Amino acid sequence: MCLIAVAYNATEDYELIALANRDEFYDRPATPLHFWEPSALTRHGPVAGGQDLQAGGTWLAASRYHGTRRFAAVTNYRNPDQAIAAHSRGELVTNFLSGSLDAAAFAEALGDTAMQYGGFNLLLFDDSGLHYCTNRWPLDGEPAGFQAEHRVLDSGVYVLSNHLLDSPWPKSLQLRKQVNRLLTEHEPDVPIDPDCWLNLMLDPTQANDEALPVTGMPLEMERQLSSAFIALANYGTRCSTLVTIGHSAPASIEMHERRFGPNSRGEETTLVL
Repeated sequence: MCLIAVAYNATEDYELIALANRDEFYDRPATPLHFWEPSALTRHGPVAGGQDLQAGGTWLAASRYHGTRRFAAVTNYRNPDQAIAAHSRGELVTNFLSGSLDAAAFAEALGDTAMQYGGFNLLLFDDSGLHYCTNRWPLDGEPAGFQAEHRVLDSGVYVLSNHLLDSPWPKSLQLRKQVNRLLTEHEPDVPIDPDCWLNLMLDPTQANDEALPVTGMPLEMERQLSSAFIALANYGTRCSTLVTIGHSAPASIEMHERRFGPNSRGEETTLVL
């Protein structure tokens, strides 16, 4: 996944609103949003999310079991020179949702194995709060070094792309602006309109060259990847997902997914947990 905005305790009605785009090669097989069991050892019932059929994990998913509501999403940290890691980043989401640890404990335990994954950013949510983890936090005194980092996030709006949390990439700044606009316009006790939120993720606007991040990609590729919605010949935005979690259990989790292919828009799926 390549772009996600999260509004945490930003409205009276919703504890969490997450809006995300998954960008991937069109020929990488994946299933749409559905209920599935990550493993035979699942402790919290089925999860709801898409599934990467190549590596077996997922980029974004949620679960609800005995009143406990959980959500997780992962993005990669862009570095074209990094070696293939021992474990798929999609395992992070499924391991959390199917395991026995709450988000706080999972994040702390992850520090011991974080470097076994490719560069990642991970968002975790449950009763313990909203947590951010990465294995690409700058290592003091070593410009090319990284370390694992875990932060407990306060209420607010956060945007994550393929760098660190709230890095000022142009599409992240624009998405934050639009999310804040919709939050300002939101009327209490009125359900948000999924289409209004999902339409934010259709923006094809590319950044000016002077605003582009420098990640090691060729300039033309940096341009093409700088928009919220990407549509290249063999790579692009495969799906947009909106997740809403109401305040206090037993408030439901609602998930809305739009899917895309090369030069086409596919079906939509809605699930309620």
